[in-house]
Amino acid sequence: MSMEPHSDNPGRPSPPTKLFFFCEALPPDGWAAGGNPIVDTRALYRALDPAIREKFERLGVQYMYHNSDRNHDDRFVSWQSSFHTDDRAIAETMCKREGHHFEWTKEGGLVRWVVSPPSRPHHVTGEMCWCALKTPLLFAPPACLSLHCTQSGRHAL
Repeated sequence: MSMEPHSDNPGRPSPPTKLFFFCEALPPDGWAAGGNPIVDTRALYRALDPAIREKFERLGVQYMYHNSDRNHDDRFVSWQSSFHTDDRAIAETMCKREGHHFEWTKEGGLVRWVVSPPSRPHHVTGEMCWCALKTPLLFAPPACLSLHCTQSGRHAL
């Protein structure tokens, strides 16, 4: 199985500024090598067709999260696990703080959604970065894939 390049937590007002990988043990022979693609999101932003980029920026990107109630459904991560609480009021407060709209399902699950910008300025350089969850690699050249983490933990160009 390979992992498509993506951004983590794009629906948050302040996405992470650091990225850590950890592997306690290598996968058994025959399994995926565990490689993770690393994308230069500044290069990806510049490489996107300006018309496509402008449309995403004008409309935003909606992210929808489905969290089940751990007592009723195990198809999704429970809201209790996601928010580290069993208190609905605390989960609602956290949703509001993150700018998420939400509703409780009749089964006790939580559905939440937010519309976020697909790009943001880099937290140090100010350069624009593409940070939408899915990268529209169909619209950008593969040169944006600048780094690839190997099993040894070294970065290969």
